[in-house]
Amino acid sequence: MFFFLTEGHIIGFLAPNVFSGARLLDRLFEHFYAHSLHCYFGTQKYLCCTSFCVRSVKAIQHGQPILICQASFHMQQPSPLEHQFTMPSVPPPDALLTIEELIQHYLSDPNLADNTRQGLNKILADEVPIEIKPVNPPDFYRRVAMEPKKLFWVRARGHI
Repeated sequence: MFFFLTEGHIIGFLAPNVFSGARLLDRLFEHFYAHSLHCYFGTQKYLCCTSFCVRSVKAIQHGQPILICQASFHMQQPSPLEHQFTMPSVPPPDALLTIEELIQHYLSDPNLADNTRQGLNKILADEVPIEIKPVNPPDFYRRVAMEPKKLFWVRARGHI
């Protein structure tokens, strides 16, 4: 199985950085939008044996390296090792509330402490481009320790 790194992948790596850079523009430049992004890359073959290959990919922009990736590839072979967990049994995402919906629910409680209410309103004020649905949302009123594991359904809001 072969993998190819294309300009689209490089832009995918850079997209969060471009987004962050745009958010840091001064008010004077708030209506500026990224209109151009150029990526050039080259690959170098380091090692290739019968079952193992190593490649280096260097992305270059304006003559400067912006990304260097070294990837190793191994021929697929049967192995007793498993490097991932099985998917836990959890409710489907449509059956769960988003973080924002949960916060609205918590804020509707008249007994909510003022400092907690302020903290939740701060969280609600931030626009997050990712929709997060916790499988086991925290209960502010439960004084029992929770298992140190969190499960979420996550997806991008809008089109990528």
